Amino acid sequence: MCPAPCPRGLRRLYYTLAPKAKLDESSQEVLAAYRQLVTENAHRKLLIDGGSVGSYYVVNTILQARDAHLKLPVAAAISTPSTDATGAGDSYVANDGRDLLVWKNFTQRLTTDHVIVSPGTGLTKPSVSLIQADYSKGFVPSVIATGTRDLFPSNSVRLHQALKTVHVSAELLVFEGMWHGFNATPDLPEAEACTTQALDFLTKYIN
Repeated sequence: MCPAPCPRGLRRLYYTLAPKAKLDESSQEVLAAYRQLVTENAHRKLLIDGGSVGSYYVVNTILQARDAHLKLPVAAAISTPSTDATGAGDSYVANDGRDLLVWKNFTQRLTTDHVIVSPGTGLTKPSVSLIQADYSKGFVPSVIATGTRDLFPSNSVRLHQALKTVHVSAELLVFEGMWHGFNATPDLPEAEACTTQALDFLTKYIN
């Protein structure tokens, strides 16, 4: 929600918070916000960006917008994406305890206790574990960022491969020794380099 008073040009947004909001409900709220954005900016090129769980909403919103025949963003920035709720990727084991974000007894528990997922929803369902989604019907050019100590580089590699397999323009940025969400750390050289490289990719699609 935008704090009061909202800056000029922004409107107050209300949305359901976790744990009350389950993944399916919050996804519909994000899609509704995106639909409104598209309606109000019909003649503008749009970019979409998100990190961690925010990247889940970026990828899922693009997929939902595609299937709803809405105008799509021209490109996306996807950082340390949460696209596999099952923990199947190698990095869920290899980097658990090395990253700031841990899988066992935290992220896994959030998922299995249905804080993120509604009761009865299978974790392999494509709308939950987006790595299982169908990208062959189209997706937007994407730059994907991760670090070698991130809990989710497996997600990044697998998503990059899924997009390249169906000939979607995609770039994978991997930074040595970096943790989950490192690119949001102020004054970190790797974060600045990641931002610069991501912007270089995105700029090609807005000019």
